[in-house]
Amino acid sequence: MNEAIAKKLIKTLWPAGSGPATDTVYGVVDCARDPQIWPMVKATDLFKACLFAGNVSAAMLAAAPQVIKLTPAAPFTQQLMESGWGNSWGIFVTAARPAGIEDVRKHLRQFLLVKSPNGKKLLFRYYDPRVMRVYLPTCNEEECNTLFNPIVKYVMESANGESILEFDKPSVLESQRTYPAS
Repeated sequence: MNEAIAKKLIKTLWPAGSGPATDTVYGVVDCARDPQIWPMVKATDLFKACLFAGNVSAAMLAAAPQVIKLTPAAPFTQQLMESGWGNSWGIFVTAARPAGIEDVRKHLRQFLLVKSPNGKKLLFRYYDPRVMRVYLPTCNEEECNTLFNPIVKYVMESANGESILEFDKPSVLESQRTYPAS
């Protein structure tokens, strides 16, 4: 990640004037994407939670999607941006206060499974920016209502990793009005 993008990403996720009473930033990372991710997640002292529920084996935990409450100065946050940006390690979400990590986890868990047209349950890897940046612009108002409460915005890398994509509910709905499906 180049320095200009890193600075812009910090400003995007933690705008000037943000503080303890403002929105909270989380990283949603795909530990199956790269073997470097799980040891980083495991080692951080930031609040974190696995998106899978129940008794998860150690092997599954090491490959599971994780949600981590980020702070701009934390070494994990810096590592995630430096190593993960441009490599599809995950997405960032901003949640409205008073939603805590368990609220965000519960919200994000509801999107893990989808049904195929033939009724088969499939894992929906929405936390992969290659998936989310294509999916979000297709959402209608009902889907946005589900995806965005308590999430304020989804932030991720562009296809080439050279720019930052931000999606909030109004911008997604506006893209629907601007570019209707034919």
